[in-house]
Amino acid sequence: MVALLIRLGETFGHGSLFTRLGTVLITTFSIGIIYKALPDYLKHIKWYMLIAASTLLVNVYSFITTPDAPLLFFSCLFLLAYKSFLNKRSIGNSILMAFCITGMFYSKYHGILLIFL
Repeated sequence: MVALLIRLGETFGHGSLFTRLGTVLITTFSIGIIYKALPDYLKHIKWYMLIAASTLLVNVYSFITTPDAPLLFFSCLFLLAYKSFLNKRSIGNSILMAFCITGMFYSKYHGILLIFL
C-alpha cells in the first residue's frame, strides 16, 4: 500500500513532497472520516476540534511514509462502513467493508486485530 501511495504522488511530480503527498492526503481524509463516524450526540464543533487537534501529531508524523497512515485510513473507513452496515444491511455496505478489510491487510497485518475485536 505504501508503494501505491508513493506511485500516486509521483504521478504529479518528482521530489520528496510528491513522494509523501499520498500519505499526507489520506491522513487528512482520516480526520473527516472520524468526524463522520462519530455518533450524533458527539457531533459538536468542540469535539471535532478536539479530534482535529489530537491528530495534528499524527499528521506531522505521517509525513514520513510508513504503513501506519494507510492502516489508519482504512481502519477509520472500516468503522464508518460498519456503522453504516449496522444501520442498513446492503450489498454496497458489504462491498465497502470488504474493500476496507483488504486495504487494512495490504497496509499492515495488524489490521486483523480490528476485524477480530
